[in-house]
Amino acid sequence: MDVKIGLECHAQLLTKSKLFCPCSTDYHNAEPNTHVCATCLGLPGALPAVNRRALRYGIKIALALGCTVQPETIFYRKNYYYPDLPRGFQITQYDFPIAFSGLVRIESDGGDGGKEREIRITRVHMEEDPGRLVYKGTIDTATYALVDYNRSGMPLVEIVTEPDLKSPKEARIY
Repeated sequence: MDVKIGLECHAQLLTKSKLFCPCSTDYHNAEPNTHVCATCLGLPGALPAVNRRALRYGIKIALALGCTVQPETIFYRKNYYYPDLPRGFQITQYDFPIAFSGLVRIESDGGDGGKEREIRITRVHMEEDPGRLVYKGTIDTATYALVDYNRSGMPLVEIVTEPDLKSPKEARIY
């Protein structure tokens, strides 16, 4: 049986502010819901403005992967409901990525004698991270969950590969 694996990997960008608002991204040790504003909570009248530094980081990642960078891109609303998504939509470039058609080389394990293999990159796009659910104990034993929106709006780059990986070991190497 042949195995084909494609991956979608998220990388959180190390910017000082979120993707569409000036809120701090230094949320790891912060009290819950203290790094939020009307924009990242999606309150009426709040308009997003893209973080240009995050956009530059996304382009640098795409160029490092040998991708073709689009001259224009579009952010749009991907609608779905989940408790850690305060607006009921995520702002993303999924259908209109910042870049496409790149390449990563890995050392193969698939009986090739350790030869280098090429893993094709389908696209690189940017999107915002949702908030996070906090459980008292584990997800299995908790009787309730709390929502922390500090992470909501963090800039992410998603790198999507073609199904070129041939084993779980290759996926780990990638």
